[in-house]
Amino acid sequence: MKRCKNILVIIFLLISYCHSYASNYYWVGGTGNFSDTLHWATTSGGTTNYAVIPTNTDDVFFDSNSFPGANDTVYFDLAYQEAHHFSTAGATNNPTFYDGPAALYMTVLGNFELTPGVNWKSICTLELNTEDVQSTIMTNGVYITNSVIIGGSAISTTSLLDNFSCANFELDGNDFITNNHNISTGVFIVNSTGVLQFGTSNISASSFMNFFLGGTGSSTFYSDSATFISEGVFDTDYGASGVHYGTVYAQSMSNNNCYFKAIHCSGLAGSGNHVELIVGDFWIGPWATQYGEPNYITKIIAPYAIAVDGSNVIDTIIFTHPGASLAIKDTLTLNGEIYFNNTPAYPGSIAYNGSDSGYIYKTGGIVCFDFLTIQNVHAFGGAQYFAGSNSTDLGGSVGWQFTGCTTSGGVWPGDANYDLTVNNLDILAIGLANGETGAVRAGASSAWVEQPVSAWANSFASGVNMKHADCEGNGIVDASDTAAVSINYGLHHPASKMIKPEIAPASSSYLVIDVSPDTVGPSSSVHVNIDLSIDSIYGIAFSVYYNPALIDAASLVPDFSNSWLGTSGVNMIGFAKADPLAGRIDFAMTRTDHTDAIGGIGHLISFDLITESSIPAGSSLTMEADNVNGVFLSENYEAITGSSDSSIVSVLPVATTYLNLASFIRNNTISVNYFNRKEGEINLSLTDITGRNMMQNKIAAIKGINHHEIPIGDLANGIYLLTLNGAEGSKSIKVIKE
Repeated sequence: MKRCKNILVIIFLLISYCHSYASNYYWVGGTGNFSDTLHWATTSGGTTNYAVIPTNTDDVFFDSNSFPGANDTVYFDLAYQEAHHFSTAGATNNPTFYDGPAALYMTVLGNFELTPGVNWKSICTLELNTEDVQSTIMTNGVYITNSVIIGGSAISTTSLLDNFSCANFELDGNDFITNNHNISTGVFIVNSTGVLQFGTSNISASSFMNFFLGGTGSSTFYSDSATFISEGVFDTDYGASGVHYGTVYAQSMSNNNCYFKAIHCSGLAGSGNHVELIVGDFWIGPWATQYGEPNYITKIIAPYAIAVDGSNVIDTIIFTHPGASLAIKDTLTLNGEIYFNNTPAYPGSIAYNGSDSGYIYKTGGIVCFDFLTIQNVHAFGGAQYFAGSNSTDLGGSVGWQFTGCTTSGGVWPGDANYDLTVNNLDILAIGLANGETGAVRAGASSAWVEQPVSAWANSFASGVNMKHADCEGNGIVDASDTAAVSINYGLHHPASKMIKPEIAPASSSYLVIDVSPDTVGPSSSVHVNIDLSIDSIYGIAFSVYYNPALIDAASLVPDFSNSWLGTSGVNMIGFAKADPLAGRIDFAMTRTDHTDAIGGIGHLISFDLITESSIPAGSSLTMEADNVNGVFLSENYEAITGSSDSSIVSVLPVATTYLNLASFIRNNTISVNYFNRKEGEINLSLTDITGRNMMQNKIAAIKGINHHEIPIGDLANGIYLLTLNGAEGSKSIKVIKE
């Protein structure tokens, strides 16, 4: 009898030992309970069933042989269902997964995969607690009706393979990677000490978001390029300090010592936060005495109202609408400027937000306002504070002069949109402000220093005064202001913390680049054509990237003629700036007539370059258009999809002309620009469409870019052919006088 008992124990141990290894479980027979072993076969569509239901070491499959009838249903009838991998790959007839009355948890310790057409109606808690080193989640657009908890061991990583949508979402424990996929849920909770990588994902919660990143350890959090959208509060605990977030949309926020690229909400309670941009009417102040550091904010853009409580350091405040109010409790330290757009009919206000006094502190410079009421606010520091001759002192204010001022902040020549960086976006600002007039800047120059001038009457939609677009300082915005952009290109203000205008993603617009010929040799001409497809646009800025070892950047000759966007020198400004070391050419094109170009599809711009004299055969010369941003007359910015194209460098030089030629007409003068690789004599001729010679000159060309002007005031309107002839070849282009 004892021997029989020992045999039974050994058999039991063998069964248990064998089952500790993963088995493949295949669902068969259509509708049934998860606990019914008659539905678990050892093979797909098989008739041999397991004696026990799946455990957390077994992989379960619902495939093409699982559901013979439409809408067959699997019921999670146990309190705790388990599996290792869970997959519906190949399942047909739109099966349904539903809870039985006892269901509490469905736990998956490996991969979780749903296929399109699955009806997932389970509401028990879905635990995706991986024990594998790597596990994945793929739902193919199926909405998960459960509250989902993603966790696992300290060495495990869970990755999303597509967008994920569920009732509620919690990260708890292990490493997690979104792979830039989006998450949509009700409640979003992070309670993890793992490595969390959110990439460029959009994370949205219809209820609220909480981040508990302290706990028993510290989380490594990569989210500075992600977007978080909460219909309620966006909250972090004390242990989540120092985390860098991207853009946050929320009803309200409670955070301490965090970093944000942009915030769109009505209020931020906390201290020690660093924020690049806040958009909307806003309140900010402390809520926890444990954190006494001030909040540091680069820029606030608000329509009507800002209230600052506690200690806050702010670079720039912009009110986009008249009649705006600034309420101050405690001390506002101002590093830059406050822009009001008040009018006599809609004056604004600055007041203390309480029963005592508020304070504005600025170390130096001039603060200029007008059409304000000021009450119980003390202005101090080294700055001069001018409330304006049309402003009213309601009492309790110290340090204000209720007179007009001669300046309202300085212009940095070239920074036309006042984002503190000179780049091709400034050309778009010049186009938008073209024709605006205002005060002449005394002693104006292109020197990279702040140059005081009083405010102009109009401002951009961003709230930035249009005086900044007068880069030349002569009191009018026109194409000549682009010279300062070129001179100071790439420079930053001493405190360059502001950011570019918000740029919305495009729906179907794209930029197409074409490089020809397909094969080039050393010291050969490369022609690049760029087309644009978009419904309408006012201006566009973009960059073209290339390998600087393959191209002589000094050979760049842009051609803005025959562009559907406009006519250069008439109703359009064209701009190009090469950075030879970076292998980048920045372009900008903008209309100047305050009318969007409609129905744009076709040629935008072309340019020519010369390859270097010594480059390896077989090299791929790739030109890639990127950082493409369009602007409309409404001053809304839109990102546009770029593209790339390439040529292959051959062993021997390809026969070609080295003369790159471009021209445009302005004030009855043809401005001719061309590139020549060596000094020599060039014949320049102009003929009409009948071949009659209208002009011919011999020119001593220099090595590099040459410029000549040809008066055509006496010529009739029409089409002409401009031709260059030299030792290196010849080139002709069509010129139209209108």
